[in-house]
Amino acid sequence: MLLGSSRIATCVAVATMLMSGCGAPVELKYTSRVDLQQLPAKHQQQIQASLEDYFGTARFPKFLAVAPAEEQPADAPQPKLIEREDRGHLQHGQAVYLNQCAGCHGVTGDGQGPAAKYLDPPPRDYRLGKFKFTSTPRGVKPRRTDLQRVLRRGAKGTSMPSFPWMTEDDLEAVIDYVMLLSSRGELEYRLGQVAQADLTEEDDVVPAIVAEQAQGIALSWDEAEQQIVRPLTREITPSEETIAAGAKAFVQLNCYKCHGHDGRGIKTGNIGKDDWGRVARAADLTTGTLHGGGRPIDIYRRIYSGINGTPMPAFAQPDANKGETETQRSDTIWHLSHFVNSVANGQPLPMDVIDAEIREQLKAQPVEPAAAPSE
Repeated sequence: MLLGSSRIATCVAVATMLMSGCGAPVELKYTSRVDLQQLPAKHQQQIQASLEDYFGTARFPKFLAVAPAEEQPADAPQPKLIEREDRGHLQHGQAVYLNQCAGCHGVTGDGQGPAAKYLDPPPRDYRLGKFKFTSTPRGVKPRRTDLQRVLRRGAKGTSMPSFPWMTEDDLEAVIDYVMLLSSRGELEYRLGQVAQADLTEEDDVVPAIVAEQAQGIALSWDEAEQQIVRPLTREITPSEETIAAGAKAFVQLNCYKCHGHDGRGIKTGNIGKDDWGRVARAADLTTGTLHGGGRPIDIYRRIYSGINGTPMPAFAQPDANKGETETQRSDTIWHLSHFVNSVANGQPLPMDVIDAEIREQLKAQPVEPAAAPSE
């Protein structure tokens, strides 16, 4: 990937800072969410104690889960927990993470490592349990292969590097540790939401509440492995005709209202924010830096599922008002992926097709009646 001079300068500055240790060793401690400070002190303490029960501390990490119902003792004051991952394996993953990832993603996985302030886009905050680029439907956790792929290949157009040289043992261990950080952060977030919405100051964050939330998070990771977006139709061979059809779909599905009629992305107006509270500008497709991957299937899945945690919606459902079928929608997504790929690869946009389709769309809009004159 070719980088502009400003990005090269940023990368050099960050690399220099990291090699010098940022002036001080990173404190090996999980930090709490800022929004938990709004809760009563008792609830904060109970949430932190629960997080230690399930995930240990940064010095002694563990990854526990609620045991199956048949293994639960009757009338126990709190549920039985079992090891989800071997602790030695987690320590291995943590060592890889601290060496390769924490400088950007932070010890807690909050995206606040010492290099983060120098990076745009910023490093991912895992703690909401949301990952942008997956092979799964919208709102579903990534499959393990999704995490393997982003580590092996990086994220083009961002500061997320690739690790093709990483051993399989290191790769699998660091993935499990990232899953620990994400699960821990999501449990912290969920418990904070429950405490704020449902509990009075006199109530306790009891083990049953914690177990219910922890089970839901663990189940969402397990179920993701069986959920993968598989196109209903085979990919059509790209051609001028499919690219032109994709350009029409770019207008018909209103993609141009965020990405711009020229594909460069709208930079002003009510752009919206992502779930991390950051301004969520639509991608400039002409730069060729498709963060989620440039393969046709990658682009298909981005269009089909949208992008988790962002205003980018899913386009999986056919337009019932037009009598569109699921197979027709699948073909439309393939056409649109060909259009996006052609733009990303530097081919001229078929502006005549786009502008003509926009004019047709404007003609089809109902004209509002003029307001009656005031007396």
